[in-house]
Amino acid sequence: MTRSDLIILNFLDGHREVEDLAVPPMVLSRNTSIAKSTARGRLGELTDGGLTEKMNDTGGYYHLSDLGRRFLHEELTDEERDMIYGRDKNK
Repeated sequence: MTRSDLIILNFLDGHREVEDLAVPPMVLSRNTSIAKSTARGRLGELTDGGLTEKMNDTGGYYHLSDLGRRFLHEELTDEERDMIYGRDKNK
């Protein structure tokens, strides 16, 4: 889990007034301190880990998954926590 990952997840979770907010990497870049290329790469990793989901019908738009929301709100099971942090150790 990188600092950029946490910024992305918090951005997606922080706009609760919009139900199921989905954004492309450019929007993340313009509204955070993350470069577009970094946002694109980290979104791919977060999606592989199940924390975000790519919306197939919208091209390159991503939204926070249920697992990602539970991660941010510290509501993960021990198994889910091991899965997420285990991915980091294997890199």
